[in-house]
Amino acid sequence: MNNKPLIIANWKMNPSSQKEVKRLWDSIKEGIKKNKEAEIIVCPPFIWLSFFSGVLEKLGAQDC
Repeated sequence: MNNKPLIIANWKMNPSSQKEVKRLWDSIKEGIKKNKEAEIIVCPPFIWLSFFSGVLEKLGAQDC
């Protein structure tokens, strides 16, 4: 059983290009790497789910 707190990040920004998504993700990823105390799930906008499907082990989605 995992006793770590769970953080679910609902990503409200909607970048206009994959280049911008990658830049934002690189920044977010650095913060996730530094975290050792919680389990983190990122929920990007629907249109970017395919980008993250091979990148994140735990992925959530939002519909708006």
